[in-house]
Amino acid sequence: MKKTGKFFAAMVMLLFILPNLAAVIIGRESYPFTPAPMFAHYIGDRSNFYDFAFIAEGDSLETAVVPKHPEHRNELAIKRFFFDRIYGSVERNSPLWSNNNDDRNQLETRLNKFFSTYFKDLDGGGYKRIRLEVKQYDHKYAELASHTVGVFDLSTKHFTHTWSSQ
Repeated sequence: MKKTGKFFAAMVMLLFILPNLAAVIIGRESYPFTPAPMFAHYIGDRSNFYDFAFIAEGDSLETAVVPKHPEHRNELAIKRFFFDRIYGSVERNSPLWSNNNDDRNQLETRLNKFFSTYFKDLDGGGYKRIRLEVKQYDHKYAELASHTVGVFDLSTKHFTHTWSSQ
């Protein structure tokens, strides 16, 4: 192989190796430079699982709703995006989320943007607010707990965090 061929081969290898190496050194993973650790950790008898529910409320109606956006066409992609970029991991020192300096105002700001973008279709539909609930399940998927994280007011476009005030 000629020197130029070896050079280009080395450059292509570095193009793939360096970003992955940076993710390992920094300790924060992000697609596509991740080995998907959510599938690579031990799940035992004491492992818990979590799910989110979005409940639209009106004067006399209440129904579970699904966030919608043209770029995320399926519900699983939206839930993964929500968990990874908006709400964050419930595990300490998660490689996918670092909330060491996070506070209530930062969470509310992220949730304001999310709800304003992903629930545009609910404006004018008789709904006044959207309640965000997080549910905890055991390793057999039996529900252990359910908490209201907060409420997004559709008229003011403002999310109010309520978990700590309950």
